[in-house]
Amino acid sequence: MTEEKPIKNFLYTKGYFISRLRSAGFLVKKLKIDYNSVDKRYWSIVVSSNGKVHSNLIVTCLKESLEVKRGMFVVDTPKATTIRIDTISMEVVIDLLTDLLKG
Repeated sequence: MTEEKPIKNFLYTKGYFISRLRSAGFLVKKLKIDYNSVDKRYWSIVVSSNGKVHSNLIVTCLKESLEVKRGMFVVDTPKATTIRIDTISMEVVIDLLTDLLKG
């Protein structure tokens, strides 16, 4: 089974997701991880605030996103908490990341 190529303006498209985060003022670092075909993860990035307090979040897009055509992500926080996001709205993601990075 071949993977369907994602459309450019969906939440699960890494370039679109990063672009929206950067325009919202976040610092983003791409992680070059080659997940194998049976792995549930699609891509991962590190997100931090552009403010004085620097904590990092790891955001991972799940392959389920491609199947259901919506954003399904896992956010790992410095406090060893994992949060799952299932949304069609980038604003929901931005609001959650802003709250998490405030501390």
